[in-house]
Amino acid sequence: MASRHETAVEALRAFLAAINTNDGYSYTPGAVVRINVFPDQISLDSSLQTIYLIRPGEEVQELKDSGNTAVHLEIFILVVGRFLEPTDNPHEAEQLRWQMAADMVHDVLQKLGTDNRLGAPSVVIDCARGGYRTDYERYLHGWALAEIRMVLHFHRATAGR
Repeated sequence: MASRHETAVEALRAFLAAINTNDGYSYTPGAVVRINVFPDQISLDSSLQTIYLIRPGEEVQELKDSGNTAVHLEIFILVVGRFLEPTDNPHEAEQLRWQMAADMVHDVLQKLGTDNRLGAPSVVIDCARGGYRTDYERYLHGWALAEIRMVLHFHRATAGR
């Protein structure tokens, strides 16, 4: 049986996997994968144009009087797009790389804005509280990428998992 933690992360994974260019997004992810560490070269399939990697981070738990525990789980979403640059100089095509990363980030935030419970109201309380932070200071040759940081909020029974 999956823990509430894994169930909430799976809800996020499935929610982001539904992003599609036919619905007004810039990129359709070829894969949305839960990982334990980044960089995870195994998850970077160069045959795919766009990949979203989801990595859980720090978890904070608050015991409540009602027999429930409020859980706040930090999540890192690495949006990665295949970027075939015409040169080995990473600075020559930087504006195009940054635009691609920004478009992927926009797609994710646009999708998250459609339902802050990720289509899983029995599990996820909120994914928007506290906002989103984006880090564009990553570089990996052949890819455009950015990391989105957010916090998933959900409850679990204090005695349960």
